[in-house]
Amino acid sequence: MSLYVLIFIAMTVLMVPTTFLNLGGAFIFAKYLSQWEAFILTCFLVEFSSIVGGIIGFWIGRNLIRNWIRKHLTRKIKLFRAMDLGLKHNGFKMVVLMRTVVPHNIIHYLFSVTSLRIKDFILGSVVGMIPNTAI
Repeated sequence: MSLYVLIFIAMTVLMVPTTFLNLGGAFIFAKYLSQWEAFILTCFLVEFSSIVGGIIGFWIGRNLIRNWIRKHLTRKIKLFRAMDLGLKHNGFKMVVLMRTVVPHNIIHYLFSVTSLRIKDFILGSVVGMIPNTAI
């Protein structure tokens, strides 16, 4: 299980699609558990790994690329300014809504260059990823 989590976290940080891990996890764990237990375990591991990978990606983006992006995009693109303002004031709600639409491997870097608080990112990600994880 720990290898599964480490691979999933690495793939999330590196923005590699993880769909086959979502599906494959349930099949792998079903060899040792019932199908229902394998499904629940896989959902938990996917959620956990995605959140941890997202936090790492958020930190990387916030500390390594945020200043450059804000310098070049904030003044030039009105949509970016609007999104930044929305995330600053309604971060949790916007993260929950966007988690259901935007791929999870990209979204942590996108959010990291905005004024979104890390608390809103984590809580919104946990809530917003549940439907996609279970599907």
